[in-house]
Amino acid sequence: MARGYSGCTSELRSEVVGAWDFHSNITKNIASTYIIDTTSNHLNGFIINLPCRAMTGYNWTADEMVFHHKPEEYGAIHFHDDDIDDARWDVDFTFKIPDIIRSGVYAARLRINGEESAETRILFRL
Repeated sequence: MARGYSGCTSELRSEVVGAWDFHSNITKNIASTYIIDTTSNHLNGFIINLPCRAMTGYNWTADEMVFHHKPEEYGAIHFHDDDIDDARWDVDFTFKIPDIIRSGVYAARLRINGEESAETRILFRL
């Protein structure tokens, strides 16, 4: 995408809001979540929920199979339905598990205002 933006006419560039360079700023362990905007708007940002970075991009030649040897060819990101890191939700309640509880599968029963009709259970394992 960055190469495409740099090849735009100045008239078209003024219409572009952002051109995020997904291969830029990728570390060897693909840990970076920082995304760089190559336009003059500098709308840099962060990706959340740990999508798969360093995926083969539109310009991949298959000459190199290791992304950090030719990062410019690995400029795509794959967002999976089940990628998740930290949902950044507010904490609604906490529960300290007593030391005497044995390992196993348990459920937390949640109700809105004590109403059984508004009940759900969240499974967890110890």
